[in-house]
Amino acid sequence: LWSVGACPILWNTLAAYLFPIPRGPLRHIPSKLLLALAILLFTLPAFGAETRGVKRVEIKTSSGETVGLYEESHALVIGVSDYTNGWPKLPGVRKDVKAVTAALETHGFNVEVVVDAKDYMALDQAFTGFIRRHGRKPENRLLFYFAGHGPTIKNYGEEMGYIIPTTSPNPNRDLNGFLDSAMDMQQIEVYAKRIRSKHALFLLDTCLLFSSVSVD
Repeated sequence: LWSVGACPILWNTLAAYLFPIPRGPLRHIPSKLLLALAILLFTLPAFGAETRGVKRVEIKTSSGETVGLYEESHALVIGVSDYTNGWPKLPGVRKDVKAVTAALETHGFNVEVVVDAKDYMALDQAFTGFIRRHGRKPENRLLFYFAGHGPTIKNYGEEMGYIIPTTSPNPNRDLNGFLDSAMDMQQIEVYAKRIRSKHALFLLDTCLLFSSVSVD
């Protein structure tokens, strides 16, 4: 699981995932050069909608042999910005979702977008449905991206991170309501363990505004 706090980290991570490098001389390409290549290629025309997600990804080894990496590429992009229960709204999330979606589609990903998931059930349905449709094929690659609030709660000395749907209350005002409606990282780990695809990447681009809340 990746929690992303700055754009360079996010784009470096996306670049590494979109441009898999085989073992051999190419593995020494500097990450900044790889990132520049990614940004350059993000401006190229996108694949047709009919081919997104089903285009086979191949690389050539140092010996010139063509090797298939993935049969299909799918992404779940979740953006939550219109918070209604004590959290600041995040207008920049919508732009982030569009930018990430465009970058992924340019590189052949089939992207499913969920905007302003209302509650825990909406988040669960998004993750569960996506994994059911795409995460049971071993040769697939999957990418999960969440942008929104993501506080950390300290509970009896242990810290737990959460992702927040639009109606979940601020824990400083209603801690029980927050715990009942926010999605914790243990649940994200449960989703990850259900995936049979050989590669899955979770990117959490979260705003940690209320990380000092504790339960004693």
